[in-house]
Amino acid sequence: TLFTRNTARSNGGGIFNWNSSSPSMINSTMYGNTATNGGAFYNIGVSSPVISNAVIWGNSPLLSDQSAIISYSNVESPSFYPGTGNLKSNPLFYNVDDADGPDNIWGTSDDGLTLLAGSTASNSGNNGAIPAGITGDISGTVRIQQGTVDRGAYEGSSCTQSVLYVDNSISRSGNGGTWATAFKEVREALAVASQCSNVNTIHVAKGTYLPTDDGDRDVTFPILRGGLKIYGGYPSGGGTRNAAVNATTLSGDLGNAFDNSDNSYHVVVIAGVGAGADSLVLDGFIIKGGNANGSAMAKNYNGFGVQRNEGGGLYLRSNAANGKVAIRNCVIFDNATGTYGGGFLNHLSSPSITNCVLTNNQASSGAGMFNFNNSSPAISNSIFIQNTAQATGGGMYNWNNVSPIILNCTFTGNVATHGGAIANTSATPVVTNSIIWNNSSSFNDETATVTYSIVDRTLLYPGTGNLKSNPSFLNPADPNGADNIFGTAETA
Repeated sequence: TLFTRNTARSNGGGIFNWNSSSPSMINSTMYGNTATNGGAFYNIGVSSPVISNAVIWGNSPLLSDQSAIISYSNVESPSFYPGTGNLKSNPLFYNVDDADGPDNIWGTSDDGLTLLAGSTASNSGNNGAIPAGITGDISGTVRIQQGTVDRGAYEGSSCTQSVLYVDNSISRSGNGGTWATAFKEVREALAVASQCSNVNTIHVAKGTYLPTDDGDRDVTFPILRGGLKIYGGYPSGGGTRNAAVNATTLSGDLGNAFDNSDNSYHVVVIAGVGAGADSLVLDGFIIKGGNANGSAMAKNYNGFGVQRNEGGGLYLRSNAANGKVAIRNCVIFDNATGTYGGGFLNHLSSPSITNCVLTNNQASSGAGMFNFNNSSPAISNSIFIQNTAQATGGGMYNWNNVSPIILNCTFTGNVATHGGAIANTSATPVVTNSIIWNNSSSFNDETATVTYSIVDRTLLYPGTGNLKSNPSFLNPADPNGADNIFGTAETA
């Protein structure tokens, strides 16, 4: 059953229960109802409705009365509504501005209060709550399509838009189809993209985005397929993209801003992008606040284990090579781990990395970046600056059959006990046209092939065209310049 856009001058926009009235409601949707008290429903006189598999969202005022017994429902309320299986996450309606759909007939498959693919209300209800004999939804669609009933009046979800928009300056999430109807959260767009192979682009406006609001440190921004281009750097409301001006941040800072002990273990996880897929592009983001200080026990992403104690900022696991994953124009900073890969970890992954800055990341080894186990990224026009490793590889640590290609990059101000800039174990990086200067040390050995580069060390690093003379940075005391933006003309 559907309760929508009803208005009460006093109590209960959707339903008013009075004098021991306790209706049972299964698979109902309550949206857009208004009242002075209880937008969705209002209960008095020992009334206590029993509600299951429902979507109660977008009503005014929000549901604050906790006299109802609610389970397996998406409930918008000032605080989490108690009950088994309840969620406080946006159900992602298809189009709330056209609730009865283009045919203007309620209870048909084009209704705007159907669910988008990726909705947390999809395949998450309680099958046992469905009354005997109920085999369809409000539109006649077969009820239970993928093993577990959907929440709300409609069964099934839709994949319609190929391009999604995200803007956290809007008051309420739409269906993501335009800037005017944008999603409010990046996580909503990624959820839809994970279920809809036709989604090929996500545009994200400036602002700070979190992977979750509930403080669960296991929650990340997961990107688990190719054929997807994700661009940050748009102004609020859309317009000309400029990532340097319109800072677009993916943050793992879930709780206290001054305490990273409650931050996400990983900010972004990219796993299982196959060789048959079109490329995945992540372009124009600040990635900060990951703290991989959990256990070595792995969480599964796309069938691959990602350990909670490594890879604080970006964790790339088992992705196809040959440019299938591209990270561009990103600033990766203020991420940490007690083991490997504070800012960036590649495990069986060889992405292309272009025009990126890795700074102020911390780890035991590979504070800026850790390349492990047949991971050979191609890195160009990027800066590794002021990363700190307690042991090995302040800027980068390469280990176990790893041969990254480093072209036109700068390593400066990085610190480690061994290999302040770059450290290698069973690895052979190729460094060209780069500057490695004013780190606690340059390399831990001479296994790297270095040419046409400036390397700060007592003896000239062997290789064609190498120098050991001061590169004369513009202002090393202010590396991101007066505008505090890396990658502009005034950067050191």
